[in-house]
Amino acid sequence: MGATGAIGAGKSASSAGLKSSSSEDGSNGGAVNVINSGNLATTGSEAHGIVAQSIGGGGGQGRNKKGLFHTVGGSGGGGGYGGVVKVTTEANTAITLKGDYAIGIVGQSVGGGGGVGGQATAWGIGFSSSTGGSGGPGGDGGNIYVTQSGSGTKGASDYSVVSTKGDHGTGILVQSIGGGGGVGGNGKSTSVGAGVSISSAHGGSGEHGGGGGDAKVDINGVVSTSGTDAQGIVIQSIGASGGSGGQASSKAIAAGVPFDEDGNTISLSISMAHGGTGGAGGDGGTAEANIYKTSRIITTGDGAAGLVIQSIGGGGGNGGDATASSVSKSITSWLNDGDDDDDDDADTDEDEGMNFAVSVNSYLGGTGGGAGSGDKVSVSHVGAISTTGNYADGILAHSIGGGGGNAGTGSGSTKAAKGIKSAAFNVGLGASGGKGNSGGSVDVHMDDSAASIYTRGHVSRGIFAQSIGGGGGSSSGGGGMGDADWGLTIGLGASGEAGGDGGSVVISSEGTIVTRGDWSDAILAQSIGGGGGAAGSGKSSLSIKQDEDDDSDDDDDDAESADESMFVFASSDDDDDSDDDSDSDDKALTFGVTVGGAGGYGGYGGSVTIGQDSSGTVVGTGTIHTYGTMSSGIVAQSIGAGGGSVAVSSGSDDSDDSSSSSSSDSSDSSSCDSSSSSSSSDDSSSGDKDSCINLTLGSVGGDGGDGGDVSVYASNIYTAGFASHGVVAQSIGGGGGGGVSSGLAVSKVKIKLGGGGSSSGGEGGAVTVTTLAGSKIETKGEASHGIVAHSIGGGGGLGMVALGTASKVNDDTLKDILSVKLGTSGYPPTSRDSVDGEAVTISHKGALSTAGERAVGIVAQSIGGGGGFVTASEAVLNSVSFETKQARAGSRDVTVTLHDGASIVTSGDGGVGILAQSVAGGGGVAADLNAKLNTYYVDFDKGTYTSSGYGGYNHQSGTVTVSVNSGTSIATTGKYAHGIIAQSVAGTGAFLRRTARPMPDRSTATAITAMGSSA
Repeated sequence: MGATGAIGAGKSASSAGLKSSSSEDGSNGGAVNVINSGNLATTGSEAHGIVAQSIGGGGGQGRNKKGLFHTVGGSGGGGGYGGVVKVTTEANTAITLKGDYAIGIVGQSVGGGGGVGGQATAWGIGFSSSTGGSGGPGGDGGNIYVTQSGSGTKGASDYSVVSTKGDHGTGILVQSIGGGGGVGGNGKSTSVGAGVSISSAHGGSGEHGGGGGDAKVDINGVVSTSGTDAQGIVIQSIGASGGSGGQASSKAIAAGVPFDEDGNTISLSISMAHGGTGGAGGDGGTAEANIYKTSRIITTGDGAAGLVIQSIGGGGGNGGDATASSVSKSITSWLNDGDDDDDDDADTDEDEGMNFAVSVNSYLGGTGGGAGSGDKVSVSHVGAISTTGNYADGILAHSIGGGGGNAGTGSGSTKAAKGIKSAAFNVGLGASGGKGNSGGSVDVHMDDSAASIYTRGHVSRGIFAQSIGGGGGSSSGGGGMGDADWGLTIGLGASGEAGGDGGSVVISSEGTIVTRGDWSDAILAQSIGGGGGAAGSGKSSLSIKQDEDDDSDDDDDDAESADESMFVFASSDDDDDSDDDSDSDDKALTFGVTVGGAGGYGGYGGSVTIGQDSSGTVVGTGTIHTYGTMSSGIVAQSIGAGGGSVAVSSGSDDSDDSSSSSSSDSSDSSSCDSSSSSSSSDDSSSGDKDSCINLTLGSVGGDGGDGGDVSVYASNIYTAGFASHGVVAQSIGGGGGGGVSSGLAVSKVKIKLGGGGSSSGGEGGAVTVTTLAGSKIETKGEASHGIVAHSIGGGGGLGMVALGTASKVNDDTLKDILSVKLGTSGYPPTSRDSVDGEAVTISHKGALSTAGERAVGIVAQSIGGGGGFVTASEAVLNSVSFETKQARAGSRDVTVTLHDGASIVTSGDGGVGILAQSVAGGGGVAADLNAKLNTYYVDFDKGTYTSSGYGGYNHQSGTVTVSVNSGTSIATTGKYAHGIIAQSVAGTGAFLRRTARPMPDRSTATAITAMGSSA
């Protein structure tokens, strides 16, 4: 080991408690500076090269207190700060490691954790009160700077290397981490009184977590790793979670006392409990990486990303639970036997008088703490990055706001001894969860034509950049119970708190990005409010078969990857191990995927810009090549209220069962159950496995946030795989994004494009796509569109389905597999423009070509009220349906312009040149483009919406304008390959499958314009 660091001294609870009820703070970590000028080599597990650490000491624990009538627990001490850490490895040096878990350079500055608050316990006669001690605040992590000097050019005099060989190793690990906030102490109070008893308990508050410091890395050399999960460089600034609030438990016991000469008694017991408030999460600091010219980052194992850089806010602490209870007795029975429950003679002896008791319980769970925010993440890469394993992105850049803490729960109970006439009043006020915080800005730039990123594995993107707001914490409710003769229980639940917003994401590339695996986009950029991201395995059928040939146990890879995803697996027979041969193979496997938030208020998506350099100059995206299935050149998404991109892979071949099954009424089912997904009468298939996939693109409850503006300036893009688009640009309000079903064929696939439940709100932002002059976008695969641009309010997006076999990535002859539902349910909310689509503008200045079936040159859609785009063969499509209570919305202008010298060429059947839509009331495309299209229009039911706040612009669709200027061209050669399709629908509208019934056009479209040469 090359070097170690400084660790601050902590404070013990016992030593602190001798001085006072409050504990002392932990000591700060000192500064650490390491300069390496030689060669370091280690062999063995966890044998690191350089370890430089500064760690703050933990705060002492607050003293526990016990006493009569009133006690307060001691406060925990604050954690010490981590110090500044600097590590420099000079030119012409080598750090070489062989062993699992070995790290070339470790730089860490860690704040100490806050001390736990002391517990308070109180007893009293007639009155008691206790308050748990507050936790101590966590210490901040310090700033960290790591520099590798030299170059990555072999043979050069300043050649510098950091190399590891072993699983779970890391080339360079840099972390600034805040210390966790201390947990609040518990409060427990018990009072006993004659006539009146009052008890009050308060849980101590949790304290805030420490923030992460700034983390910066400069690379001038080679960083290489070999092994599973062996990351090249990891840079993290992480705020710690806030401490949870302490629990509160209060109990009041009252004995009735006589109030008249007849021996009648009365008692009053009051019990109050308030759970402690959770502490706020600490903020993440800035994270910066500079990969200079001639530098190289090389990884070869699965799960081994080249560069991982993150700023993450800590989650808020959970609120403490609260319990309040009251007990009523008659004083005579109490003196006789002291039994809470037995008072058998009390209600038989009239001479003893009547016993009356009144109980009041008040309880409030602690409020969840607010989360910390993510800070700025920036990458300047002008070197070379290569990865060869699966799940190994070239650059993975995150700024993530923490999730808010959940509120504590409250409960109250009343108990009266037998023979007592009692009245109880229980009041529970549910507390709010903590607010999720926002992600910071993310900038990734390759501002040099020599810069490159190469990935070869599945689910291995070139650049994956995200800014994600954390989800809001859940609220609590209040409930009460008891055995009173007269009771009133009031439980007031609080609303869920809002999710945080996504920050801005900016990416540019003047170099080269090449990916060769399935579901491996060259650039995936996301700004998502309220949580979300990208998940799933996303392998095609041929890739799965190839993996099986290489390793018969590789099916486990899909299951492991699903652990990180947003979907759930369920078996219809609950994994029944029955020996009955008749049904041992008759299983239904359901993949359920919701791409969107649920409950609370969704955060907003931030702006996403692709193709501008760090100075704001438009430079485009260099040269991009992808060769895998569902691997697009550029995917840019801004999504409110959660969402992103999800892939599902089926690992079993159900194509025989799929082709024989037919279900005509399953489209409206909310789940792919066995009854709706396997109705074949062919007995020969009864032993086949049945499987189903549900994809919901949209929020399913709560209020959706808006999508931000999305701008893409595209250069040269080439894609070769199925459903691998050139550019996908999406701004979606209310949740959604891209839903993907891939892998081997399944029996049923159901896609819902739009939100559901009581969701409201969520506008799409403006979407602009520009192809630069002289650029070329070329797609070769089936259903691989040149440009897809969406602005959708109310949820939705782009659905893609590959029904693969052992010999085909997609078999479009399978029968009645896919059911699609379009639109967002729910009546209009109060916001006038809450689920509208915004303007979509495409300026095409280069050459665009597609070669596969159903591969459209340009898809441009502005949709209000949910919807999007799905295309598949007539045979595969089973049904298309619309929301029965469609939310009213508006859509905006859609403009597609071909500038001088631009061209669009499609050569596959169904290869439409330009498809442009503005649809106000939910809809889009759910059709086989390689067939005759049916159009569907239906106006809003005027009797359904009575509010006067929805007049005018909110109902209208926008103007659709397609301009083919002089010196430009659109050429299509396949069947049903129309040059231009333009549609503006003020109600609900779509292009549908073959069996749809065209409806009379009752819409009030503002304009549809198709122009030839410019004036």
